[in-house]
Amino acid sequence: MAEAHLEGERIIRNAEEKRLALLEELQELNRQKISFESGLRSLVESHLKLLEMDNLLIEETRELHTRLLGTLSDDEIDDSIKLP
Repeated sequence: MAEAHLEGERIIRNAEEKRLALLEELQELNRQKISFESGLRSLVESHLKLLEMDNLLIEETRELHTRLLGTLSDDEIDDSIKLP
């Protein structure tokens, strides 16, 4: 009877140790998840900023071309189109 009682306590102690180890592992996985999400969010935000900058540059270039073409004569436009 005493042996069975000791064996039961050992089993409970081992189960508690495994439970604590699993809780620590779960906390570490949650930390890794948060870190991954934060890094991914930063990456996406930086790429969005790059896209916005690219769109602004395209728009500015388009406006510049429009202004330049507006100051050229039709002959000058035809000549500029033929250039490589």
